[in-house]
Amino acid sequence: MQNDFDPLFEFLRDRISDKAGIAHQSDEVLPFRGADKHLLASLLQKSIRRCDIKRATRAAHQLLVIDKARLWGRLMVTALEDIGVGNLDVAILLVAAATNARWRNCLGGDARLLSHLLPSACSAIKDRSGDHISSIVNHEPMVDLEYCALKGASLSALLAIIAMSGLPLLYRVRAALIAAGRHSLDDGISRAGKDTAAVFGQFHEMEVPPLLVEACRIYARRSYDGLSFIIPFLWTVWQGDGASHAHIAHRLPSAARIDQLPLYAMDPLHTRVGREAIKRWVKVQGGRCRRNPAQIAIGLWNIESAACDRTLSWRSAETVRDQGHRADLLSRHVPLEQHDAIHAFIVSESETLNAVRRTVLCEATASHGERAPISTSEIIHPSPQPCVRKEPPDMPSKDVMQLEVGRYRLLADKLKAEFTAIDDETLSDTLEGISDLPEMIEAIVRSSLEDECLVEALKLRLDTMNARLSRFKERFDKKRHLACWAMGSAGINKIDIVDFSVSWCEGSQKAEIQDAAKLPEAYLVPVAAKIDRASLLTALKRGDVIEGVSLIKGEAYITVRAR
Repeated sequence: MQNDFDPLFEFLRDRISDKAGIAHQSDEVLPFRGADKHLLASLLQKSIRRCDIKRATRAAHQLLVIDKARLWGRLMVTALEDIGVGNLDVAILLVAAATNARWRNCLGGDARLLSHLLPSACSAIKDRSGDHISSIVNHEPMVDLEYCALKGASLSALLAIIAMSGLPLLYRVRAALIAAGRHSLDDGISRAGKDTAAVFGQFHEMEVPPLLVEACRIYARRSYDGLSFIIPFLWTVWQGDGASHAHIAHRLPSAARIDQLPLYAMDPLHTRVGREAIKRWVKVQGGRCRRNPAQIAIGLWNIESAACDRTLSWRSAETVRDQGHRADLLSRHVPLEQHDAIHAFIVSESETLNAVRRTVLCEATASHGERAPISTSEIIHPSPQPCVRKEPPDMPSKDVMQLEVGRYRLLADKLKAEFTAIDDETLSDTLEGISDLPEMIEAIVRSSLEDECLVEALKLRLDTMNARLSRFKERFDKKRHLACWAMGSAGINKIDIVDFSVSWCEGSQKAEIQDAAKLPEAYLVPVAAKIDRASLLTALKRGDVIEGVSLIKGEAYITVRAR
């Protein structure tokens, strides 16, 4: 089996051979009734984080039948996002196993590999520092000096920044992501980058373990996120902090569940049922909940979805985790002083939240019906499908919105015609459930809130840069004036230097105004009259008739109040 990834295959084969005595999974795996592929993938990752081997095994084998590509793709993400430097061997094993279906078939098939890999993944010490750094990079603005250094930097300059261990970690990470074409400064400036080979070559020169670099290289080919470029940096920082294997055990509360399916599978950020449950719960809470669904979702995700049984304890990890949580919450407009309050509110209202989540989950799973137990002997091995990176969904276009608005009006007219006594609130609630228009509007407004943050940030940056520009101009004038005074006082008319020359010149004649009021009108420039729109509008509203102007209705607008 000669190919580019032979070292990884040899590593995988050796580790699987070492575990030849491990008991195989029983032939019958009980499925989670009604769970779709999205819930199963979420459950698999959360169960590995919590060291829940039983549920992770059930979810994995059920997902193996439903969507094998999704199963191995999620395990690859788990390797870098949740395990990382907590247990590098296990992380590399998961990536290697997910790399090639032929390798898995050669080593006994998917089911056999799962029986070896899942216990190792669940029992591994977890380290989510890579995901935290990704949040910081995506949500926190750069300081001016870093921004100015990175914008327009050449590939060689970016590689030099990557290699300098004395520079701040986030600065080096951003340089690597820009060089690999995985990060943009959103200023429209083109960059000489997108050379992943050069970045991974630099990691080799930094003496990052070759198998880890190879695993990250494979991950980078299958996913657009920045984890594959962050983990090598984390390894170097972890080594610099002493490469400690000490860990912290976390006491996780028992998970609420419905029909053996734990509610933590309802990821409030990445599953449709999880997001829907949060939206309903916020609506039920009414005035008691002063946060929008996105803010509740990120708070719940940090409390429940990201919970791990054991995490690696090393000097920089706690700082990275706290900064990552802060970046997540700030990106959803939760002020720093309210971070603890939102967590406390979610915990105090967990019973009502779980009641709504159970209802939403029952509705979602009811449509899938009963499923018979899955026999591993029936599992087939279709040829591997190429991994295609999914781009984030585009904002709905105006044409799509026009079609949906027309559909919304048509549905409203039909409901009014069929139910003549229907009130406005019931009509609105009914339409919200059968039309996508409210969700489209929500997506547009939510995106506009993010744009508003960028506008405010750029205004702040422009004010800062304009102030710096004024200081530079003032410094320029003072230096030129000082040089002019020195040459004039010393009687020096010209100085020749290698790369420039300086000449002292007498000032030209100019007019000095002592009293502008005494100047003849011939030398005064008339200024055009300016319309007093405020007074004009007040007079029209009062009923005055003024020639050349009329009172019309302005363009409609929306107001958005973030909670």
